[in-house]
Amino acid sequence: MTNNFIQESSNFLKEYPLKKVFINSHKEWSYIDTETKDKPVLLMLHGTRGNPYVFWNQFNQLKSTFRLISVKLPLSHNAKLICDELSQLMEQLSINKFNLLGTSIGGYLAQWFAYYYPEKTNKLFICNSIINGEHINNPSLFLSRYILPIIPYSFLKKKFLKEMRKSDEFYQNLNAYLYQNIITGLSSKELAERALTFHYNKEVPILKLNESDIVIIDCKDDPYIPENAQNKLLNRYSKAFHYQFKRGHHFPYILESQKFNDIILKKIAEN
Repeated sequence: MTNNFIQESSNFLKEYPLKKVFINSHKEWSYIDTETKDKPVLLMLHGTRGNPYVFWNQFNQLKSTFRLISVKLPLSHNAKLICDELSQLMEQLSINKFNLLGTSIGGYLAQWFAYYYPEKTNKLFICNSIINGEHINNPSLFLSRYILPIIPYSFLKKKFLKEMRKSDEFYQNLNAYLYQNIITGLSSKELAERALTFHYNKEVPILKLNESDIVIIDCKDDPYIPENAQNKLLNRYSKAFHYQFKRGHHFPYILESQKFNDIILKKIAEN
């Protein structure tokens, strides 16, 4: 299989420069936006090692149907603060209600947003995520909250790459993309703050959201979200729509983008 991930994502980065906005006159948020008016809005939150550009397949394939916005998670581990500022960001963009998709830590935070702002949440897509940070299977995320911010980034990078390493080309292509476009550009402080989010916020409370408006996507071969954690999420939202990829690692929106996007199209169209 030819590795087109790096080239495709590089082209995408040039097409969508980061936009910046200040919340409360001082807190900077960055995001990318198709800026297409009069279309349903899909806001996307990336994972622990991600950035706004990880959703290039969704932008390329869904931009004719939705207004797509992908934000960069701020330097904070306070879920309530992140959700409040995200709400203010969308208000500045004159968007009052939207579809929300989050993957990994983004899926965890998306649930918190739906908890604090159910009136602003239309469809909620929870992808390769958990309801409680203690359920995740990633030793690098659960080093001491005091040690995380001061560990040399080179050490963290080596740990993440070792955890992700697979022998077949299906995963090697993914690893090459993550190494070049994400891991080498993610600071130790950013990684630590994201990991600390799981330490400090614990289990997502019961949502005041109709479960028919919740979509859960996961992968059978996800190395970070074990089966028991997937089941706990499914049990919490027992009436939600669920789709499991047999093979998608922790990144089905990259590895299985066509089917992933078909699910988004189908579920949002049900409104």
